Amino acid sequence: GTLLGSGLHISDVAYTHYQTTASNVWHVEHILQFTPNITVVDLDGKVIEGDYEYTENAIFATFSQSITGAAYLS
Repeated sequence: GTLLGSGLHISDVAYTHYQTTASNVWHVEHILQFTPNITVVDLDGKVIEGDYEYTENAIFATFSQSITGAAYLS
């Protein structure tokens, strides 16, 4: 689908990374053409705070303990 009739697809402006193996450092690669915001949640949907290091097309997320969950980029 498109977003706001502008010809953009959701994949142009958002990405979801699923971390299925527990780790305290996540490597989240994306193809977004901008530096996205990131929200990380655990399997219970609780927002998890972490330290984030941005590179051109990736984010390294570091947490105080190993977790699984999802990272929402937008």
